[in-house]
Amino acid sequence: MKLRTLAISVVVLAIISAVVYVAQRPGPPPSQDPRVGHPLADRAVIEKAAQLQVTDSGKTVTLTRQPDGSWKDASYYDLPADFSKLSTFVGSLTDAKVERFVTANPERLERLEFKDTRIELLDSAKKPLWSVVLGKNAETGGGRFLKFGDENKAYLANLDAWIDSDPKNWANSELLNVKPDDVAKVEVEFPAVPPGSS
Repeated sequence: MKLRTLAISVVVLAIISAVVYVAQRPGPPPSQDPRVGHPLADRAVIEKAAQLQVTDSGKTVTLTRQPDGSWKDASYYDLPADFSKLSTFVGSLTDAKVERFVTANPERLERLEFKDTRIELLDSAKKPLWSVVLGKNAETGGGRFLKFGDENKAYLANLDAWIDSDPKNWANSELLNVKPDDVAKVEVEFPAVPPGSS
């Protein structure tokens, strides 16, 4: 009799435990941040941008889209921008994915070293369409910490872009696309200078 009572008690306790577990089981995980898993920069926003600004170490490069679709380095004598460098940079923004939300804790944000490294896409009125502030590189697994605009939330993205804030480096260094064999003669005229003046 005692064995049968003990067995029934064990079965009843097992059923009660199962009911309590099911009732108190955590629900589905809270919905993820909508940015996670998506490209860092949306191509549609890039196509609308009239300016690209890259800021780092107190220096800013401003590239401006021209009516014909070309770009000029407004921060370096309005020379044509190096299209190859620009397209590689923009490609790194669209190829990078936001891997995860990291923190909104102010103490942790401070440790991620968000300073003045910023990438911005501006409209024709110079208002930001899209902006990120970059923090330090992740020590494990790669990627870079970032914040969108002035939000106090940090994310990790697999961004692999060289942040070059020297305006001269964004200008197209090739003034003319002429082969040496096509040039027969080069003439340079100087303004007339009166004799004896230097």
